[in-house]
Amino acid sequence: MKINLTKSELIYKQVFIVITILYTTALTTLKGVSTVINFLLLLWAIVLLYMFYVKNKSIAIHKSKILLLIFMCIYILTIIKNPSKASNIKIYVLTFMQFFVLYSFNSWGDKEDIIKQGKLLMNTYVLASAVPSLITFAMYILNITFTIGDSVFGRLVYGGFNGIYTGGNTAALVAALSIMMSAILILMTKGYGKVFYILSVVLQVGVLLSSKGRAGILAVGIFFIAFILIYEKSIKNKVLYIFFLLTLGFLALWTKALFINKPSSLLVKNEELGFFSGRLNLWSTGLKVIKENFLIGVGTDNVTKSMKEAARVSLPGIDGGGLHNIFFQIGVANGVIASIIILIFFVFVTVKIYSYISKNPLMRYERIFVSGILAFSISIYAINMVEANIIFVANFVATVYWTFMGNAMRMVYKRYEVKVHALG
Repeated sequence: MKINLTKSELIYKQVFIVITILYTTALTTLKGVSTVINFLLLLWAIVLLYMFYVKNKSIAIHKSKILLLIFMCIYILTIIKNPSKASNIKIYVLTFMQFFVLYSFNSWGDKEDIIKQGKLLMNTYVLASAVPSLITFAMYILNITFTIGDSVFGRLVYGGFNGIYTGGNTAALVAALSIMMSAILILMTKGYGKVFYILSVVLQVGVLLSSKGRAGILAVGIFFIAFILIYEKSIKNKVLYIFFLLTLGFLALWTKALFINKPSSLLVKNEELGFFSGRLNLWSTGLKVIKENFLIGVGTDNVTKSMKEAARVSLPGIDGGGLHNIFFQIGVANGVIASIIILIFFVFVTVKIYSYISKNPLMRYERIFVSGILAFSISIYAINMVEANIIFVANFVATVYWTFMGNAMRMVYKRYEVKVHALG
């Protein structure tokens, strides 16, 4: 039986998106089920890799993959240096799946096909996130709270709200990405088809505001700013718009500092008073660990232990969210070189996609599609300055980034792809 590679890869990505969204909800309490699902996803990924690189004997040749391969080689050195933790190998496998299955260029077809696939993946995310968000918003309206074991879902004791999600910040980020994709689909859809996406935006804005997740609100703001700046062709308008937004952002930041916190609170390292919610404690301690493990790092699964051993201050959020900065996270886990390589990768793909948009006469729907992906990628980069959820974790943010970055780069590299046939 002949297997359609494009269809198999697309379905895998759809399933991965749905699963990682479900993992943000109360379903995470079903530990046995998640283990089985993870194992099946891994087997599926192995089959896809076999079909791409062995059976089909084809691979897209491009520089971004070389950067990721170098990163994975450094990761192997980290595992060799820190062999005591089997979880380091598990995270290595997950990272490999993100780099070479989700971030994939192997589905052949023209640009129309790539855009259709991208729209289908966006629709998958919007629909999959609509269900838990609808339940969450209903819980907020009806004031419903319940517990499963030690986990509380609904209104929390400190005044927050998470609904059916595992946390308020998680609910906000799920909603934020759904708003971004719905906005893109609104611009790409004609007629009454827009109505569903408009309703989706309304629902997710409700979840975003009720959860009070700052990261989600920040992400949406950055997305719309980035999209306009990327999509707008006039350099003069871009300069004026940037100046206006920077001025507005500066005034908003200092207004908060002056009237809500003390001005010095922007740099306070106290977890209760500081604007950065104690992240400066994490980052300063992270620097100590990096200096002692400069080249190779301590291993991904050893990060928390190493941080606590090096700490002389409290480390708020270290157990659940790591160092709350992806570059500090990678630096501690895999060393400075690995962190620099990922930074170069982010810059490389961003420049490549922006150059593609600015230097080519694209059709309107194509320009919207690629500009939208670049805009929410920039938004995810911004989030990862204060979070660490783009690498090392099987969550929805990482899934969205690597999946759609593959779509965008697939279009950029379309004319450079070559098919490599094995000799004989």
